[in-house]
Amino acid sequence: MKLRRIKIHGYRGIVDEEFAFRDYSLLVGPNNAGKSTVIDAIRAFYEKDGFKFRKESDAPLASPADEESWIECEFDLTDQEFDSLKDEYKAPGKRLRVRKYFQTSEKTHDGKPASGWIFGYKRDGTLSKEPFYGAKNVQSGKFGDLVYIPAISKVDEHAKLSGPSSLRDLLADIMSDVVEAGRAYGGFLTSVSKFSAAIREARTRDDRSLAGLAGGENGLVE
Repeated sequence: MKLRRIKIHGYRGIVDEEFAFRDYSLLVGPNNAGKSTVIDAIRAFYEKDGFKFRKESDAPLASPADEESWIECEFDLTDQEFDSLKDEYKAPGKRLRVRKYFQTSEKTHDGKPASGWIFGYKRDGTLSKEPFYGAKNVQSGKFGDLVYIPAISKVDEHAKLSGPSSLRDLLADIMSDVVEAGRAYGGFLTSVSKFSAAIREARTRDDRSLAGLAGGENGLVE
């Protein structure tokens, strides 16, 4: 999954702006041009490390006509990610486009305030009224991870491995892919599956087993 495009509406000094990204991208501009605003809008989408939209500091300075504040993110998906996506969100080109409302008068399909929720664009190009994959904690795990390094900070704050740090997040992200794709991990999963099946059927001298316990509990429930 790669972030390819964002559109920001009504966030701080940004009324309407759109940005396209490549594998490696730079935001270049003079001081107070809004570079940090763009980065913070992305951070507010992910809510990494507790960073969230705050009305007192992030509401639009020049309120748009609709008085809304939101960000749209468009992602390139791998074949596996695209196949696992709900059919209603499978857009052409293996892309996923979503919108997160920071501030809005819009309602969800069941009449709840839409602020703080992420909504997906459907195959026909319309924005769904139903929150993307339901619960917020489920939504947050659908868009990869974000590693943020402040411009002014100490190196040791982001290079330590004994606690939360940017370096540890990067290593965890890289190693999770390496481990999952490795033969050793595949062998480990096979061994765990075999062990799980074997231990379930193993019996003690007095003929007790996990399978028997589960069967007895199920019988009581029925």
